[in-house]
Order: sequence, then C-alpha cells, then structure tokens
Amino acid sequence: MTFLNEGPRVDRRLLFKSFISPSKLLATILKQNITVLSCNCRGKSIIDFEDVETFIGDIGIKDVISHDSLCSLEGIEFYKNILNNFPKKLIVLACSKRNF
Repeated sequence: MTFLNEGPRVDRRLLFKSFISPSKLLATILKQNITVLSCNCRGKSIIDFEDVETFIGDIGIKDVISHDSLCSLEGIEFYKNILNNFPKKLIVLACSKRNF
C-alpha cells in the first residue's frame, strides 16, 4: 500500500513562497534553459494553446514546440526524440485523456 506522503520531501514554506511571489518563481524559471512542449489535442482542447504559447514566448522562454497529438504513437516517438535532443528542463502542456 502506498501513501501520498511517501516520496521526496517538499519544503512547504519554499513552495508557498513561490506561489505568493510568482515573479520570483518566474525569474528562477527564466534562468533555466527550458523547453516547452505543447500538444494542441487535435484542435479539440478547451484551452487555447496558441495563446498559451504566445504568453510563454512573451515571458522569455525561447523553445516552444507544438505537436498535434502527443498521446498518439507518433506523438510518443516525437516526445522521446525531444527528450533526447533538448535540455533536461522540459514542461509539457497537454490535455487529460479523460477529456476525450
């Protein structure tokens, strides 16, 4: 049986401070070499990923890569290729399979 409290410890004070001061969190993120991988969910998503990608570009994250369907076999291969060729800091924007 596993419990939610198992796993790595999180400094809750530091986590709380980052939510209170999003500008500090954003400054920390922008110092990293981050790639954002976005799935547009075959155009069926309730989120406008183009607006999100524009926002991400506007705040200074340079590598924003979009794919039509990350949950397909082709998308999984694409994801693996991204993992092998880009930095270790990767943020994935995608839907939940429960939505479809």
